[in-house]
Amino acid sequence: MKIKHEHIRMAMNAWARPDGEKVPAAGITQAYFELGMTFPELYDDSHPEALARNTQKIFRWIEKDTPDAVEKIQALLPAIEKAMPPFAGGQNAQPQFSLFSGAGGDAGATGERR
Repeated sequence: MKIKHEHIRMAMNAWARPDGEKVPAAGITQAYFELGMTFPELYDDSHPEALARNTQKIFRWIEKDTPDAVEKIQALLPAIEKAMPPFAGGQNAQPQFSLFSGAGGDAGATGERR
């Protein structure tokens, strides 16, 4: 099943929110080269401005809905999935907490739900 571009955009923006766009771009770029990917073209660490340029490219493609941008993000999806932490909606995402545990919730000594 193909993941919709708008859903990738939402997950990427959530991932970038706490620490900025360079954090996901760095992880995606690392995964891209580890996976031996060549399309879409990203800069490797030998370029002095690799992180800034890759960040600009990736987030430009994320924000656009053009067929070219969608194609590039779909091609990057293996690297995005490999790099994305669970909290941002990756494959192994788990809830960070639960308001109630068990079917009816646990009641503490005071009768409050935990």
